[in-house]
Amino acid sequence: EEEKEEEDEEASVEEDLDIELKLKTQIKVRSRITSIVSSISQAGCQCVAGTNDGQLVIIEQGNSIVSKQIHTRSVTCINQLDNDRYVVGFVDGYVVVYNVRKDSKYEIRPSRDSITCLSCCCEGTYIAIAVGDTVVIFSHKKKAEVARISANKILNTTTRKNEEEDAITTVKFIHKKLLLFGTYNGNVAMITLEKKRIAFRQKIRPKLRYRKRIGRRIRDLVTRVDQIRKKRAQDFNIRVLFDSKPTVGSSSSSSSSSSFHISL
Repeated sequence: EEEKEEEDEEASVEEDLDIELKLKTQIKVRSRITSIVSSISQAGCQCVAGTNDGQLVIIEQGNSIVSKQIHTRSVTCINQLDNDRYVVGFVDGYVVVYNVRKDSKYEIRPSRDSITCLSCCCEGTYIAIAVGDTVVIFSHKKKAEVARISANKILNTTTRKNEEEDAITTVKFIHKKLLLFGTYNGNVAMITLEKKRIAFRQKIRPKLRYRKRIGRRIRDLVTRVDQIRKKRAQDFNIRVLFDSKPTVGSSSSSSSSSSFHISL
């Protein structure tokens, strides 16, 4: 009976994988594509690709193609802020917020080092910018930096023997007050971004809420919110994509994944 069940499972997997793929559209650009993001809205499907020479290639419904030169250096990452705006990171530390409808932009430079990754909260209020071991929280409304968080300081980590300096590899907003990030040396952490009044000004005070040591280089994080109480996320499932070998003294190209549950 067990053998039959295994055969049925294998057959069902084979049926699921038996999908015919058809090439719908092929687009050739002269520059090298370094990053890409897509979105689906009431207006339709839109794809935005970044190139090694600072261009954004905007593809509407797989047909209309527009290329915009928004910078001179290579794009490292792209994230969607809202229906019209995209946040683009560059190798020279610049971040550009570009409006595809109005063809307008503004730029900031939180660092002189390459931007590793970006994340925007769903309300479009904050942008998290990862550079090295630091996350810069930028307010789109104020067009100003509101917090700067060092992963090594907030995790209180020390570099082990033969271990490289830790750096942030991926960052994700779960909620405008909750930020998740993964690091090169295998740490996954969640921090809260609470507003605190200091004298006559309000500042964001980061606080570590959750930490897990994977021991592998974190490649990506995917979250699903299971429950929201009083307009705040409380329960989540997190899937972590990481290297299959330890980070110390190895260079692995294969990856594995694991998932775990967090309740705040």
